[in-house]
Amino acid sequence: MMKTNVIILGTIVVVALLATFFIDSRGPKGSIVPADIENQVDEFAEGTEVPDVNLTLLDGSQKQLSELRGKVILLNFWASWCPPCIAELPDLIELADSYPQEIELVLLSNDVQKRDIDKFTERMEESIQERIDLPNVTMAWDKGGKITRETFQTFQLPETIIINKDGMMARKIVGVIDWDSDDIKSYIADLGKINTPEKETTAEVVETPAVQEDAPEASQDEAQEVIEDIVEEN
Repeated sequence: MMKTNVIILGTIVVVALLATFFIDSRGPKGSIVPADIENQVDEFAEGTEVPDVNLTLLDGSQKQLSELRGKVILLNFWASWCPPCIAELPDLIELADSYPQEIELVLLSNDVQKRDIDKFTERMEESIQERIDLPNVTMAWDKGGKITRETFQTFQLPETIIINKDGMMARKIVGVIDWDSDDIKSYIADLGKINTPEKETTAEVVETPAVQEDAPEASQDEAQEVIEDIVEEN
């Protein structure tokens, strides 16, 4: 009897520990959230040109990463089986929605099978699900993880590479970060400023009634006739 109780107690403890770990890993920010973006500076990667890769979209079509240059690119490595990835995904999509002219968000999944991605997106909140199809959001599948591991040397998820408008690496974010913070929004906004040539402006043409050049002279003649009439009457 005592042996059975010990086994039951031990089972409860193990389950409790596993549950605690699972809940912690699913928390909105997790235990690996950096205090601020400056803690995520990768001196080695900063300023290097990002390799151009061919992205496979969920519909099977292809897109080159270089096609997105001209905006800040957030290249996010994630998977549907990764709780921290799932926790930060809504904030990333919200950020892309807030900066449609400055940001291109690329969500590169490392799921083993494409159907796992499809099942995950179908279970997402409707408000987030609708925005996956935003013009500046690209959902892609890295089948076999070749781009993730071989090209970008990424071995833990989530990870996000911030690429400036010229295709150079600006930041490498390892783990979860608060994408809704003022610091990250300010950083993205500054990084996304694009120098555009000033547009030529033309003065608006306003039609006005034609001015008769002889009007003053006619007015003087009429005035002179009035004066002469008055003199004659007197």
